[in-house]
Amino acid sequence: MGAIALVLVSTGYWALAHRFSKRVDADSLQIETVRNGSFNVYVIGNGTVVPRDAEYILARVGGQLIEVNVKSGDSVSRGQVLFTIDNEELMEEFGNKKIVVAEAKAALEAQASAIKTSELQLRRSMLEAESAYNVQNAEFEAYRDLQENKSLPVPMILYKQSEIKAIQLKKIFDLEVEQLKSYRSSMKTELDQYKARLELAENIFARTRERVDGLKMKAKTNGVIQDVEFKPGQRVEVGTLLGLITNPNDVYVRLKLPAVQGRMLALGQKAIIRISSEDRTGKIVRIDPNVKGTTIDVDVDLSENANLRSNMFLSGKVVVQEVGDALFVDAPPNVVENGTSSIYRVTEDGEHLQLVKVKTGLLSAGQVQVQAGLNAGDRIVVSDTSKFDGAERVDYRQN
Repeated sequence: MGAIALVLVSTGYWALAHRFSKRVDADSLQIETVRNGSFNVYVIGNGTVVPRDAEYILARVGGQLIEVNVKSGDSVSRGQVLFTIDNEELMEEFGNKKIVVAEAKAALEAQASAIKTSELQLRRSMLEAESAYNVQNAEFEAYRDLQENKSLPVPMILYKQSEIKAIQLKKIFDLEVEQLKSYRSSMKTELDQYKARLELAENIFARTRERVDGLKMKAKTNGVIQDVEFKPGQRVEVGTLLGLITNPNDVYVRLKLPAVQGRMLALGQKAIIRISSEDRTGKIVRIDPNVKGTTIDVDVDLSENANLRSNMFLSGKVVVQEVGDALFVDAPPNVVENGTSSIYRVTEDGEHLQLVKVKTGLLSAGQVQVQAGLNAGDRIVVSDTSKFDGAERVDYRQN
């Protein structure tokens, strides 16, 4: 019986010793100090520099590149010829359309001339008829005056003949007037048809000329050209992107942030953009309402755009909450947000690690807010502790 008791005591002592006497090499652990100060909650993501107003140089016609006058990074001016394309079929079509316009124009001019000649003849006939009527009508009116005054009797037969002839000539004159009017109306319709043919030919020619003008690709704005990858001799199709022109001083950052944190984002929030080991500040100016997979796009305007290039990759974080006076520390593995976690703290003598319960608050950018269980200046283990998990106290050996 005594032997059994001895075994139980020994076993219990071994278990306690195992629990309390683990040792760890200090060099294998990462230790961080609890700090007091401003604690920010971030939403973190990656992104690119985006030009605000980029001019995309798209091939308006297909063909072979015979001139590439720029390379990526060159400064270009409005109206500068950037690329020249050769297209023999288009040039032949342009020549044929030009001939069609010339033929339509010549046909219109010839028809207009013929109409003018015919109209002059009709006007001449009308004027002759008008003159004949006026002469005869004057004679009739003279006979009528004599007949009414009875000063000089006029034979009735002469009076009636003069009246009838005047009436006939008036009808002839009226017919000539009506014929001229009808001719002008019908000729206007005919002339409009010739004008319509010419207008159609000119419109087709104008569209063809636009395509010909498109053989020389010119800059529409001042800026820096980029993404030029084509060489002379290569063939391009309609719509091929030959390059784009941007203003290096007018760019913004487009961040891709976790969609699950999208509810925390708002316009005007401060953003910190990391560019080549340099931090630049900005603010959110647009939040894309559409989720793309697991991310959401957020546009950030920077206070300083110097030395930024379009499509440059970068990282950034948006400040979604600021706690002015807080305890915080780099987050140990498996720490929970707004909960309780077991964390190893270095004892005051610096020789042991003590397992303590810590009430945590917000997690952000690899750091955690401390609500209770630690004080400013405390040092804790923030690296992996799986080798001695469960031990309430661990020897902390310094080499």
